Amino acid sequence: MGNSGMRVNLLKTAAGLQEIDQLVERQKPNRMNYEGQKATYAYTRYMPKRYDEILRTDGSIYWILKGRIQMRQKILGFEMTKDEGDAFEWCKIVVDPQLWMTIAKPKKAIQGWRYLDEKDTPADRYKYVAGATAGEEPPEEMAAELKRLGLL
Repeated sequence: MGNSGMRVNLLKTAAGLQEIDQLVERQKPNRMNYEGQKATYAYTRYMPKRYDEILRTDGSIYWILKGRIQMRQKILGFEMTKDEGDAFEWCKIVVDPQLWMTIAKPKKAIQGWRYLDEKDTPADRYKYVAGATAGEEPPEEMAAELKRLGLL
């Protein structure tokens, strides 16, 4: 991590989406080269005030999908931008296109974004591969038993 401080992350709802592949598809047209690495981005209205902490601590954006935090993407940078015809500037949250599946954690959808304390961030499970079904969530009771046994 390169910093002894707590990691600063963002939490955002994957609005209007039902499947993880839909997030991948939504971000595809946004693919870009960012400081020499592959990237894509999500939009938000305002630049987070703690953007420097997020970058300094290798923060990620955690996505809420279907009432659960399910995945994350590493944040690479932030850019204020204004497209032709926009009345105001937007903030691009520049992210690594690679999604990481997390242990699913119940969370209600939110408007905009919030900071997510490191203590509230779910652990990574595996790198997401579009179209793969290996990441299907087991039923809640089975997941609870697998967690109890230390297998999930």
